[in-house]
Amino acid sequence: MNETATRYSSSLRDEQAAETRQRILDAAIVQIADETAAGLTIPTVARRAGVAVRTVYRYFPSKEDLLQAAGAEFDDRVGFREFVNEIGGLEPQLRDLYARFSRNEATVRAALDTRPGRELRGRIRRSRVRGLERTLAPLLEGLDTEERKQSVALVYLFFSAQTWRLLVDYSDMTSDEAATTAGTGLTTVLAALERDARRRRSGRP
Repeated sequence: MNETATRYSSSLRDEQAAETRQRILDAAIVQIADETAAGLTIPTVARRAGVAVRTVYRYFPSKEDLLQAAGAEFDDRVGFREFVNEIGGLEPQLRDLYARFSRNEATVRAALDTRPGRELRGRIRRSRVRGLERTLAPLLEGLDTEERKQSVALVYLFFSAQTWRLLVDYSDMTSDEAATTAGTGLTTVLAALERDARRRRSGRP
C-alpha cells in the first residue's frame, strides 16, 4: 500500500471512529431525555446506539467516563462548559446561559425531569462548582469552609436550570425577564461578597 493510500485508510478509520463515538453520545443524550429510563447505563446506551457493549467500552472504559463525556456533550448543546475567569464576566455569562436554556428548552427540561438526567446533572454540578470556586476565589479569602460553601452555593443558584425554570414557569416570565431577574440577584450577591472581602482585607470587624 502506498503512502497516499495509507493516509486515506488512516483518515477513514479516524472518521469512522469519530462517528461511532458521536453516535454513542447521541444515544446517551436520548437516554437522558427518556422519562421511562431507570438510569444511564452502558448496555442501554449501546442498544440505543446500535453498537455492541464492548464498542461503548472501547470509547468509554467506565460508566463514569461515559457520564463525563455525556455531560460535556450536554454542555456543548446548551452552550456552557465552564465559568469565566473574571468575576465581572459572570453576569453576562448568566444572561447568555439563560438564552441558551431557552433555545435548548426540551433538552434542558429533560435533564431536569428524568432519572438519567438527574444523574448526569450531579456529575456536571460537581465540576461546575469547582470552576465557580476558582472564579470567586478573590471574594472567598478569609472565609471558613462552611462560609465558602454557602457563598459558592448562593452564586451557583442563579446559574441553575432549575432557577431558570422556576422563574419562567412559576413566575410567568419570559426567558429574557428571567435572565434580568437572576442577573439582578447575582450582581447584588456579588456586591455583598465584595464588600465583605474588602472588610476582611482591611481588618475591620
